[in-house]
Amino acid sequence: MKLDVKRWSVLIIIAICLLSEIIILSYFAFGRPGLEAISIITTGLLTLALVVLYWQQHLSLRSQQEPLLDINDIEIYGDLKTFHVMLSNFGGGAATSMDLVIEFYKPSGEGPIGSAEGRLRRYEERKEGLKSKTRSSSILPSETNIQFGTKSKTVIGPDSSNEGQQSIKNIVSNLQKNGENLIYGRLTIEYGTKFNDCESHVADFSLKFTTKDGTAGVEDYVPWAESNQRRELGGQMDRTKLQ
Repeated sequence: MKLDVKRWSVLIIIAICLLSEIIILSYFAFGRPGLEAISIITTGLLTLALVVLYWQQHLSLRSQQEPLLDINDIEIYGDLKTFHVMLSNFGGGAATSMDLVIEFYKPSGEGPIGSAEGRLRRYEERKEGLKSKTRSSSILPSETNIQFGTKSKTVIGPDSSNEGQQSIKNIVSNLQKNGENLIYGRLTIEYGTKFNDCESHVADFSLKFTTKDGTAGVEDYVPWAESNQRRELGGQMDRTKLQ
């Protein structure tokens, strides 16, 4: 939680003024013993206030060095096996060791009923405008529309015994064979920072898998979000290129 340093500074100043009034009143009421007691209490409270102020400044500086990710676009190739993701980092720190995680939900919001993940690898532009995938999985501060890619291999089911190597196509097909004709995929980027090894960013849109044409679409309906539980289904967004 980010705290308002300015607000805390004002509160500390008000507390100091109140303590000053208490010191004066204590002196007139109890004399020197009262003044000494209040002085000890005041010193302790001022020390605590300085510690709190220092911590707030530390949190403020830390927040300025954290990444702020956004998923711009997603492209799906090869029968749901290869994913290209366009990412931007509007924060002040790098995001490293990034993974793309897709969790599957029913239209009612029940889930996740399965999930898949893959390590994102960065694409760099080479000669003549061609791009090639690198081993890097990081995005630096202020970088925008950077392409990353991953392949769908690992499935993580609700039971650890379900772990194995499958493609998203197989996962979706198996769920649809069990009567789930409409499935939504929640997109999450998991990444590390200089402060924490496990942070995450959830996309504000979802993947929509249907049995109608065997493809995936992208739309703004997210059944796992309470605010969208009662919205009408449908309405694809132009945020993807499906090939």
